[in-house]
Amino acid sequence: MLIRLLVNFLVMAAFACGPLPRAGVKKPDLNILPVSSKMTGLVLTSTDSSYTSSALYWYDFSLGTVTALSGAESGDLLTKWDGAKLWLFNRSAGRLSYSYLSPKGGSDSRTNEYSSLSRIAGDPTAITWTRDHIAVLLNGVEGRVEFADLGRSAFVQDGISGPATGDADVPFRPGVAAITGEDIAIFHQQLDTSWTARGAGSVFLTSKNANGVFEFADLNASDAGIQGIRLTISNPVGVFGCESDSESCYVGGVCYESFGSQCAGGVDKISWPDQVVTRVASWDAGTWAAGGITGGPAPQTAVACLSLPGKSVATLALIDLASGAIKRTYATGSKYCGPFVSDNVLGRVFLVDQSNLLELNQDLTLISSQSLPWTVSGLEAVNE
Repeated sequence: MLIRLLVNFLVMAAFACGPLPRAGVKKPDLNILPVSSKMTGLVLTSTDSSYTSSALYWYDFSLGTVTALSGAESGDLLTKWDGAKLWLFNRSAGRLSYSYLSPKGGSDSRTNEYSSLSRIAGDPTAITWTRDHIAVLLNGVEGRVEFADLGRSAFVQDGISGPATGDADVPFRPGVAAITGEDIAIFHQQLDTSWTARGAGSVFLTSKNANGVFEFADLNASDAGIQGIRLTISNPVGVFGCESDSESCYVGGVCYESFGSQCAGGVDKISWPDQVVTRVASWDAGTWAAGGITGGPAPQTAVACLSLPGKSVATLALIDLASGAIKRTYATGSKYCGPFVSDNVLGRVFLVDQSNLLELNQDLTLISSQSLPWTVSGLEAVNE
């Protein structure tokens, strides 16, 4: 028994570079927090300074414990919670591999790691799933959308190349996707080959045709060719409020200063029945992105990380989608925000600021701050 405990301790220690997690210790590692119907804990990704490897940890709110899930992932790890599974996508030059596990089940619940076929080995920008659990993989580098049954490790059809973007110097760049009814909305980033914005992005719809094959829809039959729905934002990176049976969807766009003066950031609302796009939030001149954008901690809100004029540190901003105004702000301690996620059931935001995990309420007032022993590069909300 002593030997077994020692082996368990050494295995756990190999995953961590600080005092957490502590194998065999019963008391909580971090705060015990309320769970909601959308969030029972967080999976934290820690990537080393050279961006060559990552480790994964599971923070169970109900117990306050932190468990090491893995310590040998790629430096470009994508995690997605879907279908009661935590999917792990290891991205590296020339290959992609994936597996899934149960955070509560720990590392022993992990499946075999499957290598993808070559055509999606590049680097999927984002991944979502259809109602019948077909994975939709967006490849922003190759400008393609692929469809795969990851459970069988097989493609369901050849991928489809992107439609025309309206500018010969702008390749198709699928950034994020959402499911709307029977359609898949693919949001395109209007950035040219030098990553300079060229006006507004677009959203294209794809669905299965009569033969069961995914294809882009022709949204303007009177004008030959596929026509996207033109957005007002340039670089869509976050979609929210896009339930599959909803008639509308919000999409947030960010602009880094290097994207140039033609880049427009903010939030658009899309009405699917009439294909009308309305700008519901925009930023003042001189405001740039200092991180991402996502749905907020309360209905009709969004949270964005911004670099505001005259401010030396990044600002987490709470946006009212009804008025488009910034309702509340939280000043971070860094030039850029760390990862953040919202829980709109209990009205809270979790933000990594330097080496601290912050819990903010729906007004972005600090509730708690917990010190972490490692740098966190990613957060994934888990409902298990």
